[in-house]
Amino acid sequence: MRKFLGGLAFGVGILASGTSGLCLLLSVGSLATSTDSLEKEIAQAVLVISLVVLAAGVGLFFLGRHLLKSASEE
Repeated sequence: MRKFLGGLAFGVGILASGTSGLCLLLSVGSLATSTDSLEKEIAQAVLVISLVVLAAGVGLFFLGRHLLKSASEE
């Protein structure tokens, strides 16, 4: 059961951090090149949301890795 949950958390962590990392890069690029104030506000909101999802994805990645290591030691 630990292997399954570890693999699931590991995979979801990789997918979440990868997609939110790409979204983070796009919003930073949009912030740098945008001249409209509405576009900048939207990019800032996307930046904050993607940082939260990135942190959760990295946390799930390390949790899954820990669960997989502890399952193989038993």
